[in-house]
Amino acid sequence: MKKPIVLPMDVRLMQWTATVMMVVALLMCLASGISWLLRHPVFSIQSITVNGNVTHSNVVTLRANVLPQLSGNFFTLNLHLFNFVTKYFKRDRFVSDFF
Repeated sequence: MKKPIVLPMDVRLMQWTATVMMVVALLMCLASGISWLLRHPVFSIQSITVNGNVTHSNVVTLRANVLPQLSGNFFTLNLHLFNFVTKYFKRDRFVSDFF
């Protein structure tokens, strides 16, 4: 039976260094791909639909109060906005019963 060849320490260190550098490079590529995907315009918010009884609200009022609070796309939209929208609609007496 043949004895396995034992590599010198400098060769093993070079292999480990190359492996670590390759993993770091792959992680950086993955991170840049995810970053590009998050900023891609395909995922931008195109429209907002309001369902229910909206006879006391109009488009101008909604645009003036809700639209400035929106920023980002499908993945980066601030989810705390729901609290703002809920408070905005609850201030009207006729809507407070629905929430």
